[in-house]
Amino acid sequence: MFTAPGIYFDVDVAEYHADPCAEPSVNQSLIKVLLEQSPAHARAAHPRLALPLPAEVEEENAEKYDKVTAIGDAFHGMLLGRGKKLAIGDYPTWQSKDAKEFRSDALEDGFVPILDKHHRVALAMYAAAVVQLQERDLMWLFEPDIGRSEVVLVWKMGAITCRTMIDRLSNDIREVVDLKTTRLNAAPRAIGSLMANAGWPIQTAMHELGLDTLNPENAGRRRHTYIVIEQYPPFALVHYVMTEALIHLGRKRLHIGLRSWEDCLHRGIWPAYPIEPQYPEMPGWIEKQWTERELEHEESRRPRNEPPGGNILAAY
Repeated sequence: MFTAPGIYFDVDVAEYHADPCAEPSVNQSLIKVLLEQSPAHARAAHPRLALPLPAEVEEENAEKYDKVTAIGDAFHGMLLGRGKKLAIGDYPTWQSKDAKEFRSDALEDGFVPILDKHHRVALAMYAAAVVQLQERDLMWLFEPDIGRSEVVLVWKMGAITCRTMIDRLSNDIREVVDLKTTRLNAAPRAIGSLMANAGWPIQTAMHELGLDTLNPENAGRRRHTYIVIEQYPPFALVHYVMTEALIHLGRKRLHIGLRSWEDCLHRGIWPAYPIEPQYPEMPGWIEKQWTERELEHEESRRPRNEPPGGNILAAY
């Protein structure tokens, strides 16, 4: 249990996600849910504020297996030297009786089950990541004497408690590193949508806020780096350093989210979607796409020898 603000090391990942603060706290994942959906969704995602679920739903949730998440968890543990405790099952799927028993026992013992074939993908990713990090002269960030992995920050913002976990933090508290694995395209030309959907600016702003609160002497002197690796061959890696413009955007969104969280927590009211009827608008890119298709359709219907704009001679 975290009873006071501070920078904490060697925190169990499962303990962190269960929210071990003295009072229900908020992290960047919950802020993202609150902003992208509603306060009601954020409450439902909170480990201590969510209403109890029927046993059948709890059981169904426990049975879900996401290979993308499993591979990501395994890779994080390999590179960071810390992470979720894994139980590797040598089965083609989790469908057989033995596989189900193995998985059930692992979950009961506090382990995260992963299929051996997916663990081997994580091993291949790790080998590729080491080579690419060395090429970029970034492997030093993960050396034991340089920093710590999975560092937890806990601090107060007015009446609310905030928490966040940083994948890698240097000993001088200036290098802030987050690892991301993805099945999507991580190329520089495609990173905009991936970054926006994953909420990197909010996550960065949350890290910055916690660090500036707990370590104000280094405020404005930190570098926030995201190391992203694809979960498929050739396991390409790229690193992104967050710009001031992106962090500023994250600060503004985080500020709105924290104020909304504080208000909901104080009033005990967690609204979902608006009661009033909504009048949706077609996104601009869809409208543009269909306009182009309409033009293509009209073009395909025109006789080959008819000039654009119709048969002018037919008017005479």
